[in-house]
Amino acid sequence: MLMQKPFSYEWTAYPASLFTPNDQIESGFAMRKGNKSDFLAALLGKIDGSVTTVSSLPESSFSTVYLIDAMAFVQKYQTLKGKRCEDLPRQYISTILQLKPEQCDCINIVGDRYDFSPAESLKGHEREKRDAKHLRTREYVLSDAIAVPDWKELMSNADNKARLLSYLSKFWCQHSEESIPKGITFMIGGTFEDRAKAVALRSGSMTSLEMLSCEEHEEADTRIIAHLFHCADTLQHRRAVIARNYTDIIVLCMYHFCHLPLEELWIQRNDTFFPIRDIVRLLSEKVGQDPREVVSTLLCGYVLSGCDTCSYPYRRGKCSAALVSLSLVGSLTNMAEIGKRSFLALDNVLLNEARLFFLSLYWKSDFNNLDLLRQHMFASNCQTVRCRLGDTFASFLPGISITLGRIITADIKQGQAVTITALEVWYSVVKLVMEDCQLEKLQATEKSNHNVTVSEKLQELIVRRTSSWVDQTSSKLSVIITHISTIRGHSKWKVRACLVEWASCLLNNCSKSLKGSVPTILEILVGLVNDEYPRVASKSRDVVEQFSSTSTGANQRPLVEILEENLHGLSLSLPRFVRATDEDEKLGHIQLLAGYLTLLGPNMKSLLVSLPHLKRLSLALVQALELDCTDIKIVEEKNQFSGQGAASFEKLGRHDIIKPRKYFKHIHSEVLIQELQNVCRLLGYYGNLHILTDQFLNMFCDCTHKMAATLILNEIMLGAAGMEVSIPINKTDRSHHEVEDLENVVR
Repeated sequence: MLMQKPFSYEWTAYPASLFTPNDQIESGFAMRKGNKSDFLAALLGKIDGSVTTVSSLPESSFSTVYLIDAMAFVQKYQTLKGKRCEDLPRQYISTILQLKPEQCDCINIVGDRYDFSPAESLKGHEREKRDAKHLRTREYVLSDAIAVPDWKELMSNADNKARLLSYLSKFWCQHSEESIPKGITFMIGGTFEDRAKAVALRSGSMTSLEMLSCEEHEEADTRIIAHLFHCADTLQHRRAVIARNYTDIIVLCMYHFCHLPLEELWIQRNDTFFPIRDIVRLLSEKVGQDPREVVSTLLCGYVLSGCDTCSYPYRRGKCSAALVSLSLVGSLTNMAEIGKRSFLALDNVLLNEARLFFLSLYWKSDFNNLDLLRQHMFASNCQTVRCRLGDTFASFLPGISITLGRIITADIKQGQAVTITALEVWYSVVKLVMEDCQLEKLQATEKSNHNVTVSEKLQELIVRRTSSWVDQTSSKLSVIITHISTIRGHSKWKVRACLVEWASCLLNNCSKSLKGSVPTILEILVGLVNDEYPRVASKSRDVVEQFSSTSTGANQRPLVEILEENLHGLSLSLPRFVRATDEDEKLGHIQLLAGYLTLLGPNMKSLLVSLPHLKRLSLALVQALELDCTDIKIVEEKNQFSGQGAASFEKLGRHDIIKPRKYFKHIHSEVLIQELQNVCRLLGYYGNLHILTDQFLNMFCDCTHKMAATLILNEIMLGAAGMEVSIPINKTDRSHHEVEDLENVVR
């Protein structure tokens, strides 16, 4: 709480959450940029790629209008091998007529404006950045007779772009009779020297379009939408094709399609066509909301998450923005009205919806305000602050870790909430002090972050996190970690789930500084891999697999090697634990054994090739499953099939209907027996069947272990056949035993 107020301010001359430093701009900072195309990719991924592009438009009786961004077209096709300037407009018209869809009698050509001052322009900062990267190039005045200038030099100057568009427009107007075929109308706007001018060209005639005359359109994207409205409302076109494959225009088209009397709207992407109608329909079906509500929310999310007039938020891209926008459909009703009305009051309701969007964007929708979010982000990501906090807490780590360790392992009567809170505080403090990235940075600079002058007495209390200090602290923390590991058999599943989070935090953030404790932490996770609660079991498995995929450094041991070593140690101590009187302790070690076998999976075959490992494991199993033959029952135990004769067998048709009850020397709980049976079946499921059967047949010859070896062989065969074996649902990497292998072993 002490950090909340100071960290709720930016501490910079400009909001660092919105802007980045840029010396090329006069102000010294610029808006953060991102990748707009991720927004559309996220939407398409949400509907599982159900939208398909087509190489040609389907047949239709609707009249079609074709809309082109002039500068995008010119940049794509460049000179088309034209030698003189007068060749360019002729080549461009010829190419456009070849590209236009069938049944198209209206072609709209619109362009960007380059004559807006920096104060007027929506992209003033962006163009200032671009101009700073290039030296001022030569300016050209185009006319019919001169040769086409060097294309790269021509396009690197915004004034040249404006002159080129103006020259093309004038040429087409002056030569409309020879350039434009009969029956085709060209509507041109945004490309003349006059900002507002828009004309309709037909073969030999030109008409001014007052409805499309507007000086405010700087971007071709918005002018395209204006022409689209005119063609749909006034000219009654019912199908439109837009030749501009940019995310901005696609999002605008998704929004306006729901407000236009259009039957079809397509985006031309090179030689394919992308259906706007289908994506709008599928998205509305996905979220179960009205299409207009869906596209309005998506447009708001797209604008707020970064565009030409709005900076991209810190460390959040368009992919996250798209998914958050879909999740908030129906919750941003006031924001969705922006653009529909000429005036929208900036009241608290509207601001609260904008806050909700940004809080959801950072997965912190439960935060009350943006100040809390800013404080959270600042404290989480500022490495300097984290290093200083780590240095401070290092002085108190012994007392904190020992005291919390005692609370964690205290009597269960204290309640699970206390234990869970103590676990969370323990791993948060240890992560802050022992985090690998912090220690690497400190040791690389060989200095601490303490620059404050203090008295000599206080100087003695300051801890310098040197490599020797880290080694000593790690060895002392390993004792506490071993003590905490005893609660993996806690009766409350929420405590076990929190213990998994505890282990995950240490493995992901402190695996190098606490490398001596990694086997113990893995042992905790392995013991919970087969937990009775699926949430605990799946999370444990995910953490182990994640650690396996990331621990591939030169100085880090492979996970399989650690598992094999721990399994061998457990095999040595299993008989001693089985003879113990505590049933819960027995269950914990047997579950741990099953977890090791599950995680090793097919790697178990290489382990069984090692004779010491095989002998130790097999001996541990036969000693654990040693049968008690001292109490011989004279009277047969009564069961549900007694007195029914052979009819009961014929009904069910199973060979194991009546299982005589077995009595073991060291285990009496049915749960323990089932766990040991599952261990044997896992051996058969993943292991080398021939090696296992040879080993236990040899033990069968020893009169001491004859009955236990027989029982284990039966369970191994069941596991090899894939029967009654408990394995994770997502484990598909098994070595399948063919029926012939099983028959050969039986023979």
